Amino acid sequence: MQQQEGLLTEYLLELTNALTIKIDELDTKYFLEKLFKDKELNEIDNIPCNLTYQINEKNHKIYSLWRRINGCLNRIDASSKDHCGTAKNKVVIYINPAMCRALYKYIYAFHLSCTKQGINIPLDPSKLHYWDSKKGA
Repeated sequence: MQQQEGLLTEYLLELTNALTIKIDELDTKYFLEKLFKDKELNEIDNIPCNLTYQINEKNHKIYSLWRRINGCLNRIDASSKDHCGTAKNKVVIYINPAMCRALYKYIYAFHLSCTKQGINIPLDPSKLHYWDSKKGA
């Protein structure tokens, strides 16, 4: 579990830096917050595929780092619910809750875009730690 917590910190530091990369004159962080802030689950399906691909082209690290962070949280959760709560709080310290939700919405939008193109990227909504897919937020 210590290894996962160490990796979590490493990925969070790298993601914090990646979120400063510019997309259309805005830091990725602000671009994603603006794009996904008020989006409900059913509205994400309407985001054009080319937009999610463009985001990935301009800043490919955010997808892989957020998936890695989620993987660490899932492994910590499987080992200890108490430690997972602490780890989730750590993520919120580095990245605010609204940004966590925006990142999951981006991951979901990218997943939908790939699926529409016949590319299968597994995504289990029950493993989304910061996004209540029932509420769409």
